[in-house]
This record gives sequence, structure tokens and C-alpha cells, in this order.
Amino acid sequence: MVSGNLLTSGHKSGRHWAKLNRLRAFAESTRSCLWFWPILMTTLGVFLAQATFLLDPSAWIERQQLLSRASDALGVDWLFGLGAEGARSLLATIAGSMISIAASVFSITIVALSLAAGQLGPRLLRTFMRDRGTQLSLGMFIATFAFCIIVLGVVHGGKTAPFVPWASVTTALVLALGSLAVLIYFIHHVAKSIQAPEVIAVVGSDLDNAIEARFPLLLSAPREGQNLHAPPRIDDEGGAIVRAPTSGYVEHSDIDALVELATEADLVVGLARRPGDHVIAGAVIATIWPPAKLDDARGERLRQAFDFGPVRTPVQDLQFLFN
Repeated sequence: MVSGNLLTSGHKSGRHWAKLNRLRAFAESTRSCLWFWPILMTTLGVFLAQATFLLDPSAWIERQQLLSRASDALGVDWLFGLGAEGARSLLATIAGSMISIAASVFSITIVALSLAAGQLGPRLLRTFMRDRGTQLSLGMFIATFAFCIIVLGVVHGGKTAPFVPWASVTTALVLALGSLAVLIYFIHHVAKSIQAPEVIAVVGSDLDNAIEARFPLLLSAPREGQNLHAPPRIDDEGGAIVRAPTSGYVEHSDIDALVELATEADLVVGLARRPGDHVIAGAVIATIWPPAKLDDARGERLRQAFDFGPVRTPVQDLQFLFN
């Protein structure tokens, strides 16, 4: 129940808290997908390739002797003595290996998801999909592949003006070695993450974080200027009904926006659905008293305070984490 006198002061900060809630919901949806971090890391790999091009000399022949002496001193003369064809072969090998490893990582992830759904319960699929270790591992392999492909297109031989971007080739080799370390970590991480005690610990941590985010007033002092009052007693009948615009689960309800609406119009909003409930289009989601104060604009503002989606999310749905 949300009433106009629920907050006698401090409701002006409702928009601020509404934005935080929506940002939290967006962050949760982004964290629960497998594409965000791989795409971000692939983009960084493309920019890294462009940055290493700036470090490479434009006149490669003039600096080849300097690089040869430096490689001899460091004991890596095989790297700078490859030539254009050798550099292309090295980059092509790394690129092919990375895309093969990425496919293997994706296959292992699907197996882990199937195991989670069959033995640990379908609700835990989201826990495995939002695993940061899996996302970063997949992103590392794809980013290294994209880096090598871009550098591979720049290397060209010839007797007149050969060009081998040694800074880029060296960076590709470093990324390949780093990807090998990430592969070892990923195998260990998957073997550890599918264990039931580890899964329970992750879900318990998510539950603690969700409680802190959902009920900050119960865990800390009230926000400055906030004065809470009990909502007035009203009849269960006679209110104006607001219906859901679409079907799906209630993923997020913006309580601050509802309080702001109730305060401005001096009305009472009774919520018929909470986050985690499934509704169909046209179902009752709220009732307003007095009914005469409900117009099209206020009804639209109230409907916009609810976010609907195809799956349940733990942003405000604590029962989902308990289950």
C-alpha cells in the first residue's frame, strides 16, 4: 500500500532512488548474460591492435637490425627473425587456436548449464550464466582471436617495402600465453563451480546482497528528511483499477515513483502484484483511491513503474533466491 501521506518529506529524492533501482535492474540483466563481457573485451582487443600499430616503425627495414640485436640480447632471436611469412603463420596459428578454444569453452559451459538444470534445479541456470569467470574467460579467447585477425591483415612481405608490426606480433604472443593461463583457470573454475556447496555459497551471497539493496532502511538509519506513517484504512472495493499492459513476470516495481505519484496527487495506491509474480495482459496490478483521481496520465505513470520480463530476477524478488 502506497499513500499520499506515506512520506511527509523527502519524496523529492524519489527520482534519484528510481534511477538507482533501474540502474541496478539493468546491471543485473547485463550480468546475467554471456555476451556483454565477451563483446566488451573483443572491442578492447580491436582498439589494442590499433594502438600497437602506432608503436611499430613505418620503416621496418631500417630498424630490423636494431630489433635483431635487441632480440639476441634478450634471447628471443627466434621471434624477430621470423620474417613476414613467419609472423603471418604465427598469427594464423594463434587465431585458429583461440577460436577452437572458445568453441570448447562454450561447449563446456553448455554442459555445466545442463548439469545445473538436471541435478541442481532450473532456477540455478541464472547463477551459472552470470558467473563472471566464465564470461571473462570466453571474452579473453575471442578478444585474442580478433586481435590476431586484425594484425594478420597488416603484415605483408615483399622485397620493396615489407612490413611486420613486431609490437603487435609480440602482443599477440603475450595474449596467447595469457589465454593459456586463463584456460587452465577456467577448467579449475568450472570443476569447482558445479559443486553443490559452492553453488549454495554463491546463492547465499546473492541473497545477502539482495536483502541489503532491497531493504536498506532495515539495515541502516532512515534517509535524511524521511518520516514514515502507516497508510490509511480503506475499503477493498470501490477503487479505480490499473491493468498490466503486457504479459510476463514483474521484474521490478519502482516504489519511489509510486510514492511520488501518490504524494503529488494525494491518493492511495494498492499494489496487487509484487516482483516475482506472473501476470497476463489486462490483469489488475494496482488499485487507486479515490477512483476519481485516476486519469490517463496517472495511469500511464503507474504502469511505467512496473518492469515486465520473461523470467524472474533476484533484483527485488527475494523469494526467488530463497527458492
